[in-house]
Amino acid sequence: MTRRLCIPALLALAAGLGAAGTALGEGEEEGWSFHPGIRTVLVYDDEANLGKPGQSNEGDVGFWIKPNVEVGYKTPDLDLGADVGLDLRRYITRDALADELIYANAFVEAGLLPGLSVRLENDLAPQYRQLGLPEEHGANLIQANRTDAGLRYWRELGGNTELEIGGTGTYFLSERFTAGFPSAGGPTFDPNYRATFWQATGIADLHRPLGRSLSGHLATQAGYRDYADGARADHTNLAMTLGLESERFETLELVLEAGYGAILFDGLGTVHQPLGKLSLRHQLPRGFHWSALLANRFRSNLVGNEVFESAAELGLGKQLGERADASVQGFVARFEDRGAPADFYWGVETELGFDLTRQARLALTYRHWRNTGDAGFDDMAQNAVFASFQFRH
Repeated sequence: MTRRLCIPALLALAAGLGAAGTALGEGEEEGWSFHPGIRTVLVYDDEANLGKPGQSNEGDVGFWIKPNVEVGYKTPDLDLGADVGLDLRRYITRDALADELIYANAFVEAGLLPGLSVRLENDLAPQYRQLGLPEEHGANLIQANRTDAGLRYWRELGGNTELEIGGTGTYFLSERFTAGFPSAGGPTFDPNYRATFWQATGIADLHRPLGRSLSGHLATQAGYRDYADGARADHTNLAMTLGLESERFETLELVLEAGYGAILFDGLGTVHQPLGKLSLRHQLPRGFHWSALLANRFRSNLVGNEVFESAAELGLGKQLGERADASVQGFVARFEDRGAPADFYWGVETELGFDLTRQARLALTYRHWRNTGDAGFDDMAQNAVFASFQFRH
């Protein structure tokens, strides 16, 4: 009910922003920007409920429409903006999957002193509830709100070395939903779960050139998350990585990182894990390019604490003339939640796109997604086809 009451208000706000942006667009040289847009998607999905127990898991056809408007203002010492939109989803036979999701992001970032800035942001947006399932699918989305307030300090040291330190405080709140929690003794379900937590995070990054088209960095992070629900484990997370970034070869971009991470649960012990990333992107003759990613990283979702995920991705793309392009990408990942049985997902996605103008694009996408592993309760397989049109002024 709350969400439905919010929709007329947000539509009015979007219209108001649009009117303001139109007037302000005349002063574009003074830093105002205004970008209305819309995305429509026609989708066929043979697993519309993502394998949820007790649900009909036959295929269905859906139509999604997402209008939005962005307004911003920027000067050397001030950056502010708002992005307001709706995501309206309808299906031919499954009324239970129909939904209205709200996007309303607003932020302001201001310089206080040389090198010191403050940023305030509120992001009302749907979040994926379950890691390992398609992250944009309506059956895996829950409305949530995140508020951040942070300070950043940047300074250039000798030898073109750059130092950045900062801290952010976060408050997160979601709608109530049925949540499943993996555990060694089998999954447990809470039919009235609400993800609510406070979090404090600090970072310190050092970046230094190491030669022609080569640079290195040291990144550290520490944070603490405090859940309102005592059934979930409050925890500290720590991470430190060393990295190299190279563009020494004209057509090859390389990023290499290695480090250490730990999650210290209150009363549930500590999980240690190496962290790392290898990212490659290579531009080939005749419009071809390929990319690869290997990563061991932190991930988090609505139903659990932060977990470690091992992932691999491989992609190939081809530019088809000035306006058309095609790509194929495969991915595979494995993760565990506090020593529970491992979960595993993999898939492949192909896309054929055509730029009608600089502002409008058509795309046809096919995706196969599969979730399996010892966790069991979220196993599913999905084939989906998306025909989409996107416009941004």
